[in-house]
Amino acid sequence: MKFIVPWAFLLLVFIIAWWMRIEYIEPQALSIVCESGVEDWSCMMRKQLMTIFYDNAVGYWVLGLGLVAFTLGSGAIGLLCAVIGMTALVIHGGKHNGVEYSSLGFVLGFLTLARTQFEKRRHQN
Repeated sequence: MKFIVPWAFLLLVFIIAWWMRIEYIEPQALSIVCESGVEDWSCMMRKQLMTIFYDNAVGYWVLGLGLVAFTLGSGAIGLLCAVIGMTALVIHGGKHNGVEYSSLGFVLGFLTLARTQFEKRRHQN
């Protein structure tokens, strides 16, 4: 991987996750429409996003993956962990155990990615 590619990918995922939060989770009007029993694409997307990231399983999984990435020193696993953890943080931000574990996993993945990229650049010079 080139140096800038993982960071650009992380930024792109952040922008998409933020857009999904603004488009499907935040609007109160959409919430009212979906709670009234309407089953369109927007309501299904909102329900899936809230269901996936509300459960603690994502947070635990990201934390475990972050520990594996940190232990192995794998930049690819670190990038995957940072992407999933950041998505969970952006979409479900708030006080919740899953968010706390997702944030720890995100930090571990982010630091592992940074460490592996620093080591690669140091060996190239």
